[in-house]
Amino acid sequence: MARNGQRFLKRALCGALSLLFMVLAWAQTRAQTWQAVGPKPIASAQAVFDRELAGPLFDAAGRVTAIAPDPTVEGRIFVGTANGGFL
Repeated sequence: MARNGQRFLKRALCGALSLLFMVLAWAQTRAQTWQAVGPKPIASAQAVFDRELAGPLFDAAGRVTAIAPDPTVEGRIFVGTANGGFL
């Protein structure tokens, strides 16, 4: 099972690096001025309780603070958030 987790991490890292290089290549084609892109609210979000949408739409915000593979189940990842709220 540990090998599956390592394999998953290698694939995730390769994918992340590929994305990073694509973004860097794209950024080199743009003007060299800084443009803020976030964080900003996610417009028209809706709360989820017990896997059902509930309540009115609102602007939401948050952040992911940790990502880790499940060492016992291939293809499953755990995501940690600053104040919870991720399903």
